[in-house]
Amino acid sequence: MNDKKSVLRSSFLINFAIGLLIFFAFTIGLTTKVYIGGGIELYGTFLLALLILALNSPYVKHLSILSKNQALVLILIAWVLINNAELGRGIYERLMFTLFFFLVYLFISEYNEWTGFCLNSIKVLGIVYAMLTVFFALNTGLYVNIVMPVFADYTSIYQQNYAFLNGYLCGFTPNAAINAIYILAALGVCFSNVIVSNRRKVTSWILPFFLLGILFMTGKRGHLIFCLIALVLVYFINSSEDIINKYSKFVLITFGLVIVFIIAVQYIPALANVFTKFENQTEMGRIDSGRFDIWNYAFGSFLKSPLWGHGWDSFKYLFEPVYGYQINVHNVYIQLLTDVGLLGAIPFYCFFIMSFKHVKKAFKFYKNSTDLKAKRDICFALYIQVFFLLYCLTGNPLYDATPLFLYIISCAIGEYYYSTRNKT
Repeated sequence: MNDKKSVLRSSFLINFAIGLLIFFAFTIGLTTKVYIGGGIELYGTFLLALLILALNSPYVKHLSILSKNQALVLILIAWVLINNAELGRGIYERLMFTLFFFLVYLFISEYNEWTGFCLNSIKVLGIVYAMLTVFFALNTGLYVNIVMPVFADYTSIYQQNYAFLNGYLCGFTPNAAINAIYILAALGVCFSNVIVSNRRKVTSWILPFFLLGILFMTGKRGHLIFCLIALVLVYFINSSEDIINKYSKFVLITFGLVIVFIIAVQYIPALANVFTKFENQTEMGRIDSGRFDIWNYAFGSFLKSPLWGHGWDSFKYLFEPVYGYQINVHNVYIQLLTDVGLLGAIPFYCFFIMSFKHVKKAFKFYKNSTDLKAKRDICFALYIQVFFLLYCLTGNPLYDATPLFLYIISCAIGEYYYSTRNKT
């Protein structure tokens, strides 16, 4: 009886800690309003969550040997602390959530009791944000008078107004990019639930397609393209059909969806936001949105200090004196070279590669398993990792809280099932 109570108490505490992290990651832009005490409350929340997860980790309880990926994480944490551009400026929030998320990885990659609550929470929150997106699209006056002022201290009114006037739907978030991340995360959970199910019904696809439609409406090109690639990849790897049937079914489904999309756009023009953005950028002659110029400047900065770099998250400070504003590189692989040099970038690249390798092996091992929870977890983890690694080509997911959080939990899931695959 006491053992059962202990297990229930431990499970509750673990899920509570995970809930604290999810709440932070899914309320971006509301930090000053949620954590009224400022940094003390925010960092106290991080510390409490980390302490709970650490005390319930088999690694701490039994002092087990670190895996290669866990050892790599310790190297990454040390490098970020030693070679950091923001510590001297007294700026801590981005540094703190980066360090805490990587520390959390050390502990949650040792067990999987948290995955059910975590993924279900992500699904529910993503659906809520999707519904809010539709609501504020239909009630633009409320968006202008309520949502824009709420996030005014996170995103400038000018940026919000630009997105609003161009039809890019932000929902109840500071910008369309954050909204798209919330929605595609929920889409990943819903999609994973469907494809691992033994009894698929047509109605089970309603939620995934609803979320995909809202993702189109956000107007975020990269998020949509990389999300679709990840979905297709996971579907093909998970399918047990022969290659001809796979491709035939894929072509037929794609053709059907294109027809449905063409018809739907006639009634919901916002679905074409992604294509409108492509068209507008092409007419301006800047389909890259100015990224090539930023990449060139970042690579030039890297060559000035190729081994050590200029410090973690330093690029925006290098860019500002020349161009008059701060921005990230919008290519994580290049920014790592600029920020921490070859010596710091290589461990990050190794972590990316090893995590992807491990989740692929776990996926292969559990592909024909009857453990639907494990299959769902791994499908979601593979989906998020594929999306993240692709998004790193044109975005800043390593430097933004929500995509980093999603990536870290996907790596932890992959590492857990990879390390325990021979014990099942």
